[in-house]
Amino acid sequence: MEGIDTSKEPRLRYLDWDSKFFSVRIARIEDRFLTPLAAEFVDEWCKTHSIDCLYFLSDSGDPASTRAAEDAGYRFLDVRLTLHRSVAASSPVGPETSSVQIRQATAADIPQLRRIASGSHRTSRFYRDSNLPDTLCDRLYEIWIEKSVQGYAEVVWVAVSDGPPLGYLSCHLRDGGGEIGLFGVSPAARGKGVGLGLLEHALEKFAAQGLQSATVVTQGSNVPAIRLFEKVGFRARTVEFWYHKWFEV
Repeated sequence: MEGIDTSKEPRLRYLDWDSKFFSVRIARIEDRFLTPLAAEFVDEWCKTHSIDCLYFLSDSGDPASTRAAEDAGYRFLDVRLTLHRSVAASSPVGPETSSVQIRQATAADIPQLRRIASGSHRTSRFYRDSNLPDTLCDRLYEIWIEKSVQGYAEVVWVAVSDGPPLGYLSCHLRDGGGEIGLFGVSPAARGKGVGLGLLEHALEKFAAQGLQSATVVTQGSNVPAIRLFEKVGFRARTVEFWYHKWFEV
């Protein structure tokens, strides 16, 4: 871990929104590394602050942190894969589909987007944690896409045909680049180029804004999404591991 001072006490943060939503006290380790000594400090801090659940995102290239987390009772839940590509004018990868148009989401789309979101993110770490009810995880993503339309995201694009939206893709501006946030397609529309159309549209808009790069985060187990991102030129940049540790509740 060149350049990292592991002798310092780890940085911890209480997560107010997560805690209120799941009705348990949740905190997060802000650093990407963990040592046995740091794990002892974290346990004491969590005890002092009555923490029920702790999140830890570890650098996959740091086996010492992996061992420290496992030895301290952290449960591995997810591989966090960040993909990156430059943004430049390029020809579309997929065929044009005249029956599907891409437009900006409106408040009227929210009920349908919530329905899509409810079943579109089942590979995330929240569903893998048996202490978090699936019904609440569904609701988490319903609220997430609703808030994205209401201003949390710079823009949410939706794919439509003759009826309600078939899919959505939210976009953010981060550090001078574009970032793809929530991305979901209704089950009936999957495999028909809807997701590809949304991705290409977002990349075109990023280029039109003069952005130089685009990033997207997905789960290592979400193979269909990874293949789709790679199809439009994204390549893996970082791999990290999500852990949760539960204390007595």
